[in-house]
Amino acid sequence: MTDRRGMMKIVAAGGVAGLAGCAGNDGGGDGEDDDLGNTLVGPDGEPVTLKFVYRTGTETGKTTAQFMKQELGKIGIGVEFDSAPFNTLLDRYASNKPEGGEATFNGGDRDESVSAEPWDLLWGIGFNTYPMTPTSIAPFFIDERKTDRATINFYGYRPSGDRDVAAEIDELAQETDAQKRQAGFADLFGFISEDQPFGMIGFGDDIWGFRSDVKHTETGFNFGWDYQKWHFEGSASSPRGEYIHGETTDASTLNFVQISDEPSSLRVGLTMDGAYTVNSNMEVEPRWVEAINTEDKQTYEFKLRENLRWSDPYGQMTAEDWVYFITEVRQAEENWAGDTNRGDWFAGEEPIPVEQTGEFTFEVRLPEVDPDFPRKPIMWGAYCMPKELIEPYVEEQDGEGLNKDEEVRTLAYTGNLGPYKYESWERESRFRAVRNDDYYLREVEGYENAPLFERYAYQVFSEESTQLSALETGEITQAELPSEKADKFKDMNNVNVTLSPTPYISVLAYNQRANGWEPFREPEVRRAFAYAINKKAIAEQINRGYVTPAHTYQPEWSDWFDNSKVTRTGVGDSHSYARAKQLIDEALDDYEYVDQ
Repeated sequence: MTDRRGMMKIVAAGGVAGLAGCAGNDGGGDGEDDDLGNTLVGPDGEPVTLKFVYRTGTETGKTTAQFMKQELGKIGIGVEFDSAPFNTLLDRYASNKPEGGEATFNGGDRDESVSAEPWDLLWGIGFNTYPMTPTSIAPFFIDERKTDRATINFYGYRPSGDRDVAAEIDELAQETDAQKRQAGFADLFGFISEDQPFGMIGFGDDIWGFRSDVKHTETGFNFGWDYQKWHFEGSASSPRGEYIHGETTDASTLNFVQISDEPSSLRVGLTMDGAYTVNSNMEVEPRWVEAINTEDKQTYEFKLRENLRWSDPYGQMTAEDWVYFITEVRQAEENWAGDTNRGDWFAGEEPIPVEQTGEFTFEVRLPEVDPDFPRKPIMWGAYCMPKELIEPYVEEQDGEGLNKDEEVRTLAYTGNLGPYKYESWERESRFRAVRNDDYYLREVEGYENAPLFERYAYQVFSEESTQLSALETGEITQAELPSEKADKFKDMNNVNVTLSPTPYISVLAYNQRANGWEPFREPEVRRAFAYAINKKAIAEQINRGYVTPAHTYQPEWSDWFDNSKVTRTGVGDSHSYARAKQLIDEALDDYEYVDQ
């Protein structure tokens, strides 16, 4: 299964390609002349060298980083590499800590809050573009100084000029005229393609390899939404065996309040279904919430199933649990719990009103009509905690205590709320869950015997090659394939290969905070990097055509992508070293190009 509502995920899982011949064959790049020197030097006269951090675990991540280094060298900029596993990338580089505060993926004013380790360029994280509900992208663009709402702006981006991207998104969320909304988003994504808050590199499909005896449903946008029905051949009506999902990255936490990465989300998802899901046709499918009612598409009432139970001693899940959790954690005046999805529950600066209307019903009142609301990552897949469990931490505003709570750390409160129950977690090795005999969904037609595996595990491999060998020999059940290996596995009788479309954009993050290269605060410099890096070579040669170059914060198949508004970079004539150097030279008075 995959998580299509998470904010960030691992990228760069494609195949390996040699660097020779990648650059300069795209209609631009090599062969261009300019009258500038071959080396960019700073105010101190020293050559510019940037610290480039990439995620370990796949050869393609390393290959792509090396290729980008090669490209930047052609505009006179040196690169010094560092690498780290995904969770270290998040913890030491992406998270920022304000003075006297907790580390978050925002952290506040970029001049006062920095990451634990300095960096300039970061590669290996994908951002969700939410092409079905683009108003959900706001957390990536909220001014980092607005700490009450900014949750995923670890790079310290502020839009150039007087644009307030997040405010525009909020306004478009309330726009009921379809044509005005379309035009507004087209203009906004055109601006993003010019302002380059981060390097937008590509969109790709997930390439999955399954052991041939796995029977899963058809792939689609939210592939795995009904994974409870998956089974081994011959066991469609009775549970059998252990399903082992191979990965190269472990979870970072099981406290869902602070989760923003896919590996952590997937593990929690084994033990809790969440409010509801969305199927491959982008239609709402009930889970804990059995009905959503609205007459005006502004006030939404959610009706919980009455057979939902927390673990002892917390009893039945009720609307009181939900309203308390939303108002006292999600919408707390201070983000004491370190909630990474806090912005979902605010409209502008104001919390969205939530009210209990019955023992099992509660109401969410939006400030304006929003027909997209059910498909946004607000209630879609939303979790809750029992009021009795969370209440002492609310009273003390004790986020650290919540993180250390044994029930939270082991998901021991989850009762009958998911297909599996937590069994064990060996860090950087294996997460194992056992079939939940009391699973509530078995009362629903089509899920009478769910789930159909006795156990479900996530197995972490330190090397991608080891993971692929385990899939080939049948030691694991599922793994994501690098693009170069896809055809090889397609030819195997014991493995089936499927493609699943993804809304995630692979990004090259620019550190615009105080411990990053200060010129990244200039949009012309960020734009120069977009001209310098050959996205077509990355997509077609390094990733064997399984990736499409990205130019703005939407894929080209999105209804919100307007080609007439988007500035393309890094392909054809827009892959230009000369243009990149010119932009840098014009933008930076204290820097100059010299021959060395």
